[in-house]
Amino acid sequence: MGKNRRIKPDHHDEWPFLSLRDYLAYLEKNDRLLHIDKPVDANLEIGGISRKLLDEGSDKACMFWNTTSSFEGYNIESPYQVCVEGIHRHMKMFEDIFNVSKKDIYKNWFEKLLKPIPPAMVKDAPCKEVVLKGDDIDLQKIPIERCGSKQGGPFISLGNCLTKHPDMDITNLGIYRLQAKSKNHTGILIVPHQSVAAIYAKYDVLGKPMPMAVAIGTDPLLPICAAAPFPVNLSELDGWGSITGRPLEMVKCETIDISVPAQSEYILEGEVLQGTREMEGPFGEYTGFYSGVRDLPVFKVNCITHRKDPIYNTITIGKPPSEAIFIYVFFGNIKYIFKHFHMPMNPLHTDLIR
Repeated sequence: MGKNRRIKPDHHDEWPFLSLRDYLAYLEKNDRLLHIDKPVDANLEIGGISRKLLDEGSDKACMFWNTTSSFEGYNIESPYQVCVEGIHRHMKMFEDIFNVSKKDIYKNWFEKLLKPIPPAMVKDAPCKEVVLKGDDIDLQKIPIERCGSKQGGPFISLGNCLTKHPDMDITNLGIYRLQAKSKNHTGILIVPHQSVAAIYAKYDVLGKPMPMAVAIGTDPLLPICAAAPFPVNLSELDGWGSITGRPLEMVKCETIDISVPAQSEYILEGEVLQGTREMEGPFGEYTGFYSGVRDLPVFKVNCITHRKDPIYNTITIGKPPSEAIFIYVFFGNIKYIFKHFHMPMNPLHTDLIR
């Protein structure tokens, strides 16, 4: 364990956490950040360490400073070896992220969403320190994890995917798994009831690919907003602002008309193709079972931007308990919202407001 290594925050090491590094500095200050300097393989070993920490009930995240990969074609070199896992591993972390006690999280969430704060645009951003295009694009330099022994390959499992409806100036944010297939393309799981499915279908009608950006290594609240149910007319980005009390800083992409969180570690820019599908999976789901192989759309990466010393943020998904369970259980408590505010509960509500 590297005890002398310190994470420098971008802004401060206290709430609200405006970047991944702000939260990591907070965890480190409170002795809740483990540092592993020995080589660790993104193929199963990160997942194995995560499973041990979960089984022990740990409320610590884990920094891997020398991540390797035994996947064919992968060659992880400086500055891409650094990876963090476990920033949503324990309910205590949700108390950190919302700055309230466990019993008040949902009430706090819904009441603050009544006063959304839209993002603020900036011209310069840490996520733009390095810009890669053309032959310089290489996903196989990034420590993308495979956490299940029967999983079909490495998956980007905590990618905050941003899309925009062609007829509405509203950005949709969601987490959709992306199976890395080559240096410049992935699969993408699009489920029919999600907002992104309607956006993708609209672009299909127009005969155009769907522009999409993927933010990796963001502040810890953003993935929760991405996974939570939001009305179609309220952007998850506005919801982030309502929780923190300040606008989320956004910056324009290099190649598409989408804005992304400025404090991100990595940004993937590209398009989800129409008429092109590839087999994807199997994937170890948060239920503890594997989903099978299926025919899914393709995300073509046309540009990667990142910090000079990027930190890749991953999440281990699999047999409960897992880090994914804490994120999914969070919005699974939607029943609380309907009960607390005396709204009639219907099984269709979770689909209708997604």
